[in-house]
Amino acid sequence: MKYEFRYKKFAEALYEALRDDAFYITMEKSVTDGSSRDAMLRYMDYSILEGEKYGELVIPAHHEHGASIWAKPLQKRFDIEKSLEKKNFLKNEMGK
Repeated sequence: MKYEFRYKKFAEALYEALRDDAFYITMEKSVTDGSSRDAMLRYMDYSILEGEKYGELVIPAHHEHGASIWAKPLQKRFDIEKSLEKKNFLKNEMGK
């Protein structure tokens, strides 16, 4: 199944902002299937969606290159759900 972006412009901006960060450099180098940049864009988009679903996402009106993504404490069942969803995403979209 092909990944469908919901926030591609924001994912691209997030990628550019974080691509020199050691964590994301290591993560990008670990991609084994396909383009590592494309995989990281999917990861950034997924992270935005995760914030929208489990935290808070604020996108200013008429703004195409920035958003605020907030994580919030979750009840245990939602924390487990979030963790399982992320694990599934990483496995399917980032490779082994």
